[in-house]
Amino acid sequence: MKTIVIGIGNTLLSDDGVGIYVARELEPKLKDRPDITVLESFNAGLELIDKISGFDRAILIDSIFSEKEKPGQIFRYTLEDFRNAIHLSTYHDMNFPTAIELYKKSGIAIPGEIVIIAITVEDMLTLREECTPKVAKAIPLAVERVLEEIDNR
Repeated sequence: MKTIVIGIGNTLLSDDGVGIYVARELEPKLKDRPDITVLESFNAGLELIDKISGFDRAILIDSIFSEKEKPGQIFRYTLEDFRNAIHLSTYHDMNFPTAIELYKKSGIAIPGEIVIIAITVEDMLTLREECTPKVAKAIPLAVERVLEEIDNR
């Protein structure tokens, strides 16, 4: 089973880079696994779909803001959890679930399984190339969650 793991975010905006930091820690742990590709992405939406097409499974790692949850918590979602999302991409792009449906209808090979590992964040606006302490502590835990997700297949 060909799997792609993509860390999403912007490392210049504090906690928004958490997905990329997780991917960077995963890469050396998975280097001997030819069935797994690890990438970083600063974009979502259609560009992200281009990256996952042709794979059997996709694991996306991204930040998520929640006023209800504490920073540094880790959640597992599927596309079904985002069907009613207002947006999961840039304002100039369609949301991720809509883009997936568009690609499926056009016959492009989309992974049969798409999992999103989301880390709750505290600050996505400060220009700083590091995460806040609570989110930084979650990075090794998120790495373990992704490795568990990979091994559960």
